Amino acid sequence: MTTLRLTTYNIRLGIQLGVPAVAVALDRLTPDLVALQEVGQSWTMGPPGDTSTEIAAALGHPHHIYVTAIWGEDGANYGHALMSAHPLEPIAYVDLPRAIDEPRVLLHARLVHPIAGPVEVLSTHLSYKPSERPAQGEVLADLALGLHARGSRVLILGDLNEERSPPWMERLREVFHGADDDLGRPTYPSSAPRIKLDYILTNSGALGDPIVTPDAKASDHFPLSAKWDI
Repeated sequence: MTTLRLTTYNIRLGIQLGVPAVAVALDRLTPDLVALQEVGQSWTMGPPGDTSTEIAAALGHPHHIYVTAIWGEDGANYGHALMSAHPLEPIAYVDLPRAIDEPRVLLHARLVHPIAGPVEVLSTHLSYKPSERPAQGEVLADLALGLHARGSRVLILGDLNEERSPPWMERLREVFHGADDDLGRPTYPSSAPRIKLDYILTNSGALGDPIVTPDAKASDHFPLSAKWDI
């Protein structure tokens, strides 16, 4: 059996306490695979520089993928990222349907573990607008369930902006189980947590030792972390 520590964290660009504070909050969890949302590269609201590369270096993760959702001026952009202690291969960048909200992207990558073998990883940040999220959730569910039907081990990590069980989530839950399902502890807002928006889901193995870090104030979300035994 192989155990990986998984973590998902909406870092809000690091504007609350800075990117180093985000890295410290993550490092305490000693994750093997991290999904970050609201990540900037010299974005207007955040610090200068390449945030995902800075955090990956602080964690000692040699592998990371950044996906741009919004392109700004002079090379600035905004999106989300995966970083890992083990090799990651980008498979696809899927533009999610939208009408009124900002662009959203679903990242499909493959983690290649030296012992456990390949794992399909889906990372995203769905819209907070109720009118946009159902169509985006259906794309996520279609891809995840399609990979499952082909016999793949699949992980879903991200800020799904969903606190209920709409049809697309019910479809996923027929196959996928999640970290902290028993307690369902809130991950947002960190100042007065009341709703669960952040998810780690899988169709394979066992998720245990879930951690929702109540003293993490580097963002308006708490990081969600769990051990995955495969």
